[in-house]
Amino acid sequence: MQSDTHKAYKVTRDQLIYDIKSTLFTKKPLHIVGQPGGGKTQIVENFGQEHSNVAVFSLNCSQWDTVDLRGLPHILEGNTSWGRPDAFIKIDELAKNNEYVIVFMDEFPKAPISAEGSFYQMLQMNRVAGHELPENVRWVLAGNGTDDGGFADKPANPVQINRGNVIVYDGPTFQEWSEWAADKIHPLVLGYLSQSADLCAYDAKAFCSPTPRAWETASENIKAFEEINGREITAKDISDVEREVRKAVGHKAASNMQIQLRLYPNLAKLSAILKNPNKAKLPSKTESAAHYIQAIRCSQWLNDETVEAICQYIERFTLVDMQQTFIAMLAYSGKLHLVLDNETMRDLVLTASSKVRGFADG
Repeated sequence: MQSDTHKAYKVTRDQLIYDIKSTLFTKKPLHIVGQPGGGKTQIVENFGQEHSNVAVFSLNCSQWDTVDLRGLPHILEGNTSWGRPDAFIKIDELAKNNEYVIVFMDEFPKAPISAEGSFYQMLQMNRVAGHELPENVRWVLAGNGTDDGGFADKPANPVQINRGNVIVYDGPTFQEWSEWAADKIHPLVLGYLSQSADLCAYDAKAFCSPTPRAWETASENIKAFEEINGREITAKDISDVEREVRKAVGHKAASNMQIQLRLYPNLAKLSAILKNPNKAKLPSKTESAAHYIQAIRCSQWLNDETVEAICQYIERFTLVDMQQTFIAMLAYSGKLHLVLDNETMRDLVLTASSKVRGFADG
């Protein structure tokens, strides 16, 4: 159960991205606390990929000790000197070629006690022992809270934390996650999560539980199942596919997917839509879950060769919300331009533009 203090520090994904950007200017360390699997690492690494003037160097604090940070000792002109660690040499190279370098210190609360002093010296003074770090280095830390049952066995020192900024991030909303997941995650998973609150339902007491990272694993499990068996999911595969989901996100979430699992094998396949989009089977009007899944499948199938048939098929959907789901997924996956020659799709785009997050950028 989250305390009021925890909630007071909680931020949205957009606020987290802003705080990372702010760190470039304030030069103050940013400490991100959050549940396992919520996407902290991915957001920081994506920030570097999306900003051409920023490089991200990641290190796992749990695997570093004092020697890794101070370097190996050797004798130089009769005095003890410390060789510059390989990590610092790499940071030096990145600093020469980029305006900023974010050193991402993952699993910070799990740092060995013997290395804590060196880590804090880096954060406060931009140096360790005799090793100065480039002026354009910035620090972002991440770790689980002590109540999360994750990779944290002690709280970070609040006196040290107060030398920077602290926020809590426990994961994205489904709409935020869809912007990344639209063309990467299996439609069965996306279809279920579009109607469920299970995206970020981490349970510290469970063997495994739903998190964005766990759902990505479930998606990969389903894709692997289809590839190994050389076919899409059929009715006889339901119990096997449930097992693939269960071993990633836990029993409760996998059981909750029963409706989607039963509906999935009956949906029209791409071959049927391409053969005759005006007669290919539509989901039943009473099965909104099937509509969501099929709309997402069609968005993932869409390309230059399939666009005409898929647009004709989507036009037949009787639920406008499902058509808008199709348009939203196209926007998130960068395919929206493919449907703009279709008059009906253009009208849907205009309708959806006021409802879809980040639509203008799509």
